[in-house]
Amino acid sequence: MNSVRTGAFALCVFSSPALADLTARQVWQDWGSHSASYGQTVTGTEMTVGDSLVVTDIKISMKLPGGEVNGAIDRVEFKENGDGTVTVILSPDYPVSLKTKNPDGDVEEMETLFRQDGLKMIASGDETTIRYDVTGPGLSFEMTRLTVNGKERPLELLIRIADIAASYGFTLTETGQRSVMSEGTARSVNFRVASSVPMDESAPGEVSSALFLGEITDISGKSSSIVPDGMNSLNLWTAIGTGFVGEGEISFGATSYSSTVKMPDQEATTTAVRSGAGKLAIELSEAGLRYGVTQTDVVLSFTSPILPIPELNVAMERSESRLMLPLVPSDEPRDFALMSTTKGLTLNEDFWAMFDPSGVLPRDPATMVLDLSGKMRLPVDVLAPTLKNYRPEVEVESVALNDLTLSMGGAILTGTGAFTVDNSTAVPNPDGTVNLRLEGGNALLDNLVTMGLVPPDQANGLRMMIGLFARPGEGEDTLVSDITFKDRQILANGQRLK
Repeated sequence: MNSVRTGAFALCVFSSPALADLTARQVWQDWGSHSASYGQTVTGTEMTVGDSLVVTDIKISMKLPGGEVNGAIDRVEFKENGDGTVTVILSPDYPVSLKTKNPDGDVEEMETLFRQDGLKMIASGDETTIRYDVTGPGLSFEMTRLTVNGKERPLELLIRIADIAASYGFTLTETGQRSVMSEGTARSVNFRVASSVPMDESAPGEVSSALFLGEITDISGKSSSIVPDGMNSLNLWTAIGTGFVGEGEISFGATSYSSTVKMPDQEATTTAVRSGAGKLAIELSEAGLRYGVTQTDVVLSFTSPILPIPELNVAMERSESRLMLPLVPSDEPRDFALMSTTKGLTLNEDFWAMFDPSGVLPRDPATMVLDLSGKMRLPVDVLAPTLKNYRPEVEVESVALNDLTLSMGGAILTGTGAFTVDNSTAVPNPDGTVNLRLEGGNALLDNLVTMGLVPPDQANGLRMMIGLFARPGEGEDTLVSDITFKDRQILANGQRLK
């Protein structure tokens, strides 16, 4: 349904022409050309009523690999306002059907319904620079029916967007490319997903059920893209290879999510998550992929009949991930990066009590950080093959460990390092050093012995083994180690391990 939302629905909620005088017919004609750029066909019956162009019985269709999408709009009025702008008045409902055949040969059919409640849309600009301003109390998307091989499946899906204020516009270049810009806000997005499935067709009374509810508040976002003429919107990889460039970001406030899964003759398994402000950003082009997501003040609660405790509670002050990857082949190595951070991680006392009822281990919030960057080269074009048969091939030229931090149970492990990689042989040969530092390791091991999780003789053996890799550092209960890879050898503090 992604193609429906970004194509056919974007056709109805956003689209094209009028800063110079814009006519109603120009807006309608542009719908056809704009939808054609996404591989869609739009038809309708036109009628002029005063200063308005009314189009009825609109049909929107698009072929998919192994299927098709069809939509229908009863009526759209394009009303000229006398100031060079055009108001677009849509029917309240917009049904869309999707029919596909999955790799197993099953025919899946989905019927959906878009609804708008008092949506106001104004088109302005001219034939080459187009803008839409959209406001309204709400939009909704509902899946009304789902069948597989003609058999109906009990699945409900409903998404509601409240208090929308958005703008969408594009500039048509001389080369036929469209420069597309959008930004908008919404007070909230709510969703509901429910399903029930018989465990055995011979026993229809034994049913498993699932209910998922969620809300995202205070949403704002913006995006920009360059869409080449004739771009295949159904194949993202091909689109990128032909010059597509896109970037966007979404910020949001408080978020909540809950799920309830019930199996026959069992207590329900429940999950509840709430969080504070967050942000998601993405860039995509031939230069590569950049992705980042940040979440704050996350609290998770989990109950299940398989848990030995009534409830598991997990909290995080901050969670952040970033990824940067090249996508197209190049003779020169290109930058890559990977970062994952979790800070302020805590667990409830019921969890700790399962293995540490006496409170031997410190309950300080845990921190986990992994930050890598480097250079890599792609010998083949990852955009050319299909995802089904593609096997990743990369040559890593260098890697930098910018930050390794693991803090929990009263111990802190940190590390940095850098490597270059020789790819001239069958097995890549790294050359570089990782510098590690462990504080509080012996105290943590003593606590594990006190708790009975590690036998004393094993603890002594572990200390002897650590002594082969590490040496005392500055400060009490501190160990440091320099692990070096050179000439296909591995050395720890200058002593050869391999």
